[in-house]
Amino acid sequence: AEYCGACTVIVGNQPEKSCDFEVGSAVGKAIITIEGLAKDAVGQKVQKAWIDNQVPQCGYCQPGMMMAATGAIKAGHHGKEIASELGNICACGTYQRVKTAVSGL
Repeated sequence: AEYCGACTVIVGNQPEKSCDFEVGSAVGKAIITIEGLAKDAVGQKVQKAWIDNQVPQCGYCQPGMMMAATGAIKAGHHGKEIASELGNICACGTYQRVKTAVSGL
């Protein structure tokens, strides 16, 4: 099934779409939501990249994209690898700005 990805959170250092995630699978694992990025070193880098590249337009999809990018970095991926892993849907079409933002991470 395809999901928009706006609800992406990080569970045990892996990005997960919370709309399709069984809560019991999170027992004993660290969970990071968009609010937690400010306290996370990788999340702070992603936030800065988003701001520096003026990524958001309407902003609906941006938390999910930021969480997916943070999760990809935590999994050891960088730059173009991150961009190719983001399957989040953006109605405004800010994909090029996202790609530019993650290219330096």
